[in-house]
Amino acid sequence: QRTRGVLRLMASVISVLCDRDDRSLMIMPGVVPMDSAKVVPELTRYLTDQWKPIIDADVDGSGSLPQRFDRDRKNLGRYGACRRVARSTYLGSAPLPTNQRGIDRTRIVLGCVQPGERPGVFGDALRHLADEATYLYNQQMRYWYDTKPSLTRLAADRALSRFGDDDADEYLRLHIQKLRRANPLGGVHVFPDSPGDVPDEDDSVRLVVLHPESPFERGDTSPAVEIARTILDERRGGRRINRNMLVFLAAEKARVPELRQAIRSRLAWQSILAEQGEHDLNLTPADVNQAKTRLDEVDRTVDLRIGETFSQVLYPVQSPGQADIRWSSVRVSGSAGLFERVVNKLESSQHLITAYAGTLVRRDLDRPEAPLWDGDHIGVRTLWSYYCRYLYMPRLAGFGVLAAAVARGVADLNWQHDTFAYADTYDPETDRYPGLQTASQVEVTQSLTAVLVRPARAMAQLDAESKPSDEEDEVPGETEETWKSGDPGIKLPPGAPPEPTRFYGRKELDTVRAIRDLGTILEEVTKHLDGSGKEVTITVEINARSDGYDTRTQRIVKENATQLGFDSHEFED
Repeated sequence: QRTRGVLRLMASVISVLCDRDDRSLMIMPGVVPMDSAKVVPELTRYLTDQWKPIIDADVDGSGSLPQRFDRDRKNLGRYGACRRVARSTYLGSAPLPTNQRGIDRTRIVLGCVQPGERPGVFGDALRHLADEATYLYNQQMRYWYDTKPSLTRLAADRALSRFGDDDADEYLRLHIQKLRRANPLGGVHVFPDSPGDVPDEDDSVRLVVLHPESPFERGDTSPAVEIARTILDERRGGRRINRNMLVFLAAEKARVPELRQAIRSRLAWQSILAEQGEHDLNLTPADVNQAKTRLDEVDRTVDLRIGETFSQVLYPVQSPGQADIRWSSVRVSGSAGLFERVVNKLESSQHLITAYAGTLVRRDLDRPEAPLWDGDHIGVRTLWSYYCRYLYMPRLAGFGVLAAAVARGVADLNWQHDTFAYADTYDPETDRYPGLQTASQVEVTQSLTAVLVRPARAMAQLDAESKPSDEEDEVPGETEETWKSGDPGIKLPPGAPPEPTRFYGRKELDTVRAIRDLGTILEEVTKHLDGSGKEVTITVEINARSDGYDTRTQRIVKENATQLGFDSHEFED
């Protein structure tokens, strides 16, 4: 009986192939014409009626998925690879009992390839089918057709019906926020809703990842450039000050749809695993394993496509004395993490500087079109503010880069020609620079008084201090008594004014930057008083006014003030 059935099948196959003038060298499972009305009845004679529509849709019918793939993909259509793979898989798997499901990839390819053809083409065709076919299953590199729609099809349907672009973008935002931030970036701001979400700080360079709804496009207008320009110009409560501390990362427009599709697929597989025990799914252990495997695969796909999509780094460029701002872009690539790629590219193109020379600082100070010197000196903090604010200045990664460059410049033995001098402060009353240092190692901090001094002015002071004056000539027979202010047991010289014994200072702090400003006060003022005085007291006073504080606000403030040990606190009418 089986022999007669096989003979009838082969007779039908040979007849159809001859009628079609098929040029195949061998009759393999992949060339069996399963779209023929003569062949299909022989194949389904001993199978249930459910298989006929499955053959029409997923194997070899007119308008079937394999036929569409061969038509749309020229490299596959040249060999009819998708139809041949589907035929080989069906013939090898459909008649098998449920406890022997599937045939491995190697046997499927052997059932398709003809002498002189490349097996890799048929492996690609099988992969495409496994991703989108409704009734084709794939588990541990074994493939089979079944009468029940596969989990792959279920996941594809859910990706289209349950999850939209908003869901994909929200997952993308959370995913990027979890990525490890690369040094020396001071912060990464993902998909800000408004310019106010990006702080205007001068601590270090910040990266702004733009929303995929504002992608990068080549040409005169780009949504990414427009939103980047808005963020660069504005901050919460006014115009942005530290504009040279921002760079932007944008998505390529052509890549956004495929990234969102991969994320929707990922969300679909995750939902299938979350509902595995529900009645409608009732997944078997094999189904659960398949879903976990596919979730791992699509996770890797998402990571790959994020790197491919967010590949355009934008940064503003401006010439000294010019109001117009130009936008430049550079494409990032590589195998490192997303933020590491951005940093590496910016560093290699000198648009993010992590190491600077003292001679280059001198060049910036002497820039002919925009000199920075304030007379014969410039404050270190003032100079750093220029690097943060002006787009024509080099983009230093942080104050530490400038501090190291200044230290190297001061230590340069050729400082008179190439760099500058350093002083603790400038005294306008005496027109001198106390603590003037040259050709020596200095520790540069964000002092409010420290200054860089022009070499000529520094040499003039050094020369003046090195010349002895007539008043300092010693009188024969007299000895000079040395004294130091504050030394116990030593009295002040006759006629010297008494030293002050008390200091009082008061300053209002900005509520947004109170912590930073208080730290500066402790470093620049309190530290010196504490070193020379016996008692230093710091008192924090809070005065707040409103049209009326509700009960909840009063309760929270009172409880927190009590826990923090306030000496006194109260609300007044």
